[in-house]
Amino acid sequence: MEEAQALADRVGIISAGRLVAIGSPEELGADQEPRTEISFRLADGIGAEDLPEAIRSQARIDAREVELTVSDPVPVLRALTNWAAERGVGLPSLEVRRPSLEDVYLELTSGPDANRAGEPE
Repeated sequence: MEEAQALADRVGIISAGRLVAIGSPEELGADQEPRTEISFRLADGIGAEDLPEAIRSQARIDAREVELTVSDPVPVLRALTNWAAERGVGLPSLEVRRPSLEDVYLELTSGPDANRAGEPE
């Protein structure tokens, strides 16, 4: 999938013998609900309760690992980085990631809607 994402101009995705999507890797990702995954590790001495409420309420927190999935990452990243700067703490392992072609493929070919997916326009 990584090679297709890097090299292909157009990609077709087939599920249950039906063509369910076709387009460039970027177009296929844009056809899905726009989302960005933000993840980081809490710095030493910082607990989940220290995070801003707006971030804490959206986040999945497991031990010291924090993950959020958002449609618009700019306001969340602004709030997060401002909060960290005000407290003088780092955001270890901060990563901002859009869905890969493999993520889109898995969404389109698994789950209850996969067998009912129609051909693209």
